[in-house]
Amino acid sequence: MTTGNAGAGQFAAEAAAAAAAARHNYELVTERGVEFTPGSAFYRAESAQGRDLAVLAAGVYRQQHGRLRVLDVMSGSGMRGARYLTQAGADLVWCNDYDTRNNLALVFNLVHALEHSSSSSSSNSNSSISNGRGRGRDDSNASTGVQALPVDKQQELTGQTSSNQENSSSSSSSSSSNAVKEAAEHWLSTAERVQYPGIRGDVLQWHGSSNSSSAQVLQGPEGSQLRQRCRVTHVEANRLLASTYLAEGYFDLVDVDSFGSDCSHLAAALQAVKFGGLLYLTSTDGFCSGGKRPQRSLAAYGSYLRALPHANEQGLRMLIGAAAMLRVERGGEGVDPSTHGFVGHCYVHGENRRVGWRGLSQAWCRCQSTTAGSSAAAAEASAAADARQPTPLVLSGPMWTGPLHNAGFVASMAGLAEQWGWKGSAVPSDSPYTVRQSKNNRQRPLEVLLGLLAQESDPQLPPWYACIDTLAQHLNTTPSRDKLIAALRLRGYTACQCHVENRALRTNATTQQVLQVAVEDCGYQHRSTGVPQVLLQHHQVVCKEQQQEQEAGVQVAGAGTLQEGASSSLGSRKACSE
Repeated sequence: MTTGNAGAGQFAAEAAAAAAAARHNYELVTERGVEFTPGSAFYRAESAQGRDLAVLAAGVYRQQHGRLRVLDVMSGSGMRGARYLTQAGADLVWCNDYDTRNNLALVFNLVHALEHSSSSSSSNSNSSISNGRGRGRDDSNASTGVQALPVDKQQELTGQTSSNQENSSSSSSSSSSNAVKEAAEHWLSTAERVQYPGIRGDVLQWHGSSNSSSAQVLQGPEGSQLRQRCRVTHVEANRLLASTYLAEGYFDLVDVDSFGSDCSHLAAALQAVKFGGLLYLTSTDGFCSGGKRPQRSLAAYGSYLRALPHANEQGLRMLIGAAAMLRVERGGEGVDPSTHGFVGHCYVHGENRRVGWRGLSQAWCRCQSTTAGSSAAAAEASAAADARQPTPLVLSGPMWTGPLHNAGFVASMAGLAEQWGWKGSAVPSDSPYTVRQSKNNRQRPLEVLLGLLAQESDPQLPPWYACIDTLAQHLNTTPSRDKLIAALRLRGYTACQCHVENRALRTNATTQQVLQVAVEDCGYQHRSTGVPQVLLQHHQVVCKEQQQEQEAGVQVAGAGTLQEGASSSLGSRKACSE
């Protein structure tokens, strides 16, 4: 019995050691020419497109303001921080992760990127980000402020990197991982240890070249010279954000890439970012954005979200709306009431409608279910019944109801991507991570995505989209998305694809108007006796009323009015089936 327990314990220990070794696999991964290692963190190739957009936004900001200081409070292995340094030309990148197991990966990725950025800059005549650096590795051994690796370590790292690309054997991969780990340990031993107010422990810091005439010395505002730096810490995110706020060390870009809800960090992140700076937010809280936990979303984001057909976009607008209102609370500019309100959905007729703050008491659907083939008496009876018992709208909000993107900023990002030669996917086609991607992952090429974001910036588009599968329930077959978009544009409507849902389209036409175009212009057949003409007339009137309401500039109601309107509308919505 004792021998058996000892054998089982030894087996468990060996399994734990093997699992720990697997978690610390320091293999090199490449995105847009930048090398980094995931270390003990996981790597998701599908998220590379989000990193592309983040780096492009940071690059545009630096072009416009002449400097870029980045704080990444949940950096994981620091792969995005490495790209901020190498490609966006950041003057300072501070990467923080509470998990100390990511220490070596953070050190390697940031210092390796800092060394790469310095060597790339030394081989060019200027240090502007417009040279598109980071699209390939420069092997020149330029002098940098980072203490260089010994010659044997450099040869081992570069040699194992090339052999790892040519030979996929396990021994080669293991040798490469060891070389990366040894390089990280060497750079860790040479780190400058500094103190920062409010942070217990040392802040690890590395500089670029100390030679002011070197090309990697960046030009700051008013001709000042800035040396590139990177920092690594392992503290709680809110403590770090609060410390930077109290020390008045505001950052141009604050990156909060959290799992689940990031509401606990949103307020602190807004305090740490400069006025006019960038705030990078992510949220995977699908229960809140999907309307499954409205009480939770109300407590966390100040938005009572319901289960609507466009849940993924609803999550985006919930996050933007929460950030906008917190900005107002902290003394920022007021929010236009036409861009922050409610979205009403009728589950009986499938229509959506903007609902302003002063329209909460009238949040019902007045559409009639009479078709064109019905008699006049039946139409009058149905109209009278609808007038007596209107269908209450399922209200969701308040949330951001304005454009999802800024057209000018997106155009600048597209121009910078073209200047850098960024097209297609960020992950090389021969990468093993590309093979592992899910077949359901159908990401658009970067240039196509940026063009779509520019189309979505049209302020005429409503804060929702029309699902192709929902339209197919009213037609004899599934309609073609592109064919519908072209037909709607010929009718004078604004229409485009949707970047958050491939099987959907955006348009300022109502659902019934889209069905009318599908039947009359695209040749599809309606499953009923015809398109409800009464509904078409009604929704045209509603659209005119909403347009007049927006032009009138309805002011935001007070807190007391909001509570009364919300409570009354919530009570009336119980009769509507979901």
